[in-house]
Amino acid sequence: MPAMENAYALVIGIANYQNINKLPLTVLKDAQDIYDLLINPLHCGYSPNNVQLLLDNQATKAAISQALTDLSKRSNQDSTVFLYISSHGGQVEFGSHAGQ
Repeated sequence: MPAMENAYALVIGIANYQNINKLPLTVLKDAQDIYDLLINPLHCGYSPNNVQLLLDNQATKAAISQALTDLSKRSNQDSTVFLYISSHGGQVEFGSHAGQ
């Protein structure tokens, strides 16, 4: 498979939270597996320099924001950009975003 030269990815896995129940470690494994698949030249062929992996304590608000900013600067309208998040989910019950 040819290398994907103009492809970028951000892979995030968060299982351990400060104020809510921790998730199974498979959440982190899923993110690591996606990262490994993306950079594997036999499968996706993303350049390892173009794929960022943030796990648990690495995935701070500041780090995620910076990674998204970096993606926007490095990519262009012809780029493939892949964002993967393995984490908690929830629904907003109050306020202007209730039900989302």
